[in-house]
Amino acid sequence: ILFTAPYSHICWKAMSQRSLLANDELFSFGKEAQFMYFVVAGQLVYYQGNNLATEVTKLEASHTFLGEESFCEQVLMLKWTHRGLLIARTLCEFVQLDAAVFCDIAQADSDMRGFFQIFGNLYCQTLLQQHDNELTDVNLANTVMHGLISKVLKSSAFGIDLEDD
Repeated sequence: ILFTAPYSHICWKAMSQRSLLANDELFSFGKEAQFMYFVVAGQLVYYQGNNLATEVTKLEASHTFLGEESFCEQVLMLKWTHRGLLIARTLCEFVQLDAAVFCDIAQADSDMRGFFQIFGNLYCQTLLQQHDNELTDVNLANTVMHGLISKVLKSSAFGIDLEDD
């Protein structure tokens, strides 16, 4: 496993549990993002764009997040402002990853720092290409993320020779 010690520091220092009651707002458009989120249980509804919580009965959800999904990964790579409104549809349990603490841990480890310097650049390029002017708090597809990670690990900076899938 790459970066074992930093991973355990991330778990101990950067992650915390949180709950929301049905109809509670987690974040809204224009607010500075601080966390990446991992849904454990429940259902959260995302409305892309500048919408008010009082308007959601009139709106169609852009995305619904269920258990084992995550969102707001962008905050780990760049300064991020939320691009929509997220509301709990049901009682929700999730884990939040503090981006500032995560970045401090990554910066303190030379291997992680090198990885995320390369990965962050690729990620931002891909994010802009895939979403054009419609940036969103929804993560890139897992297949895209796996491709980016493989590309970084195959780079000469890491000296790892992975076979193509």
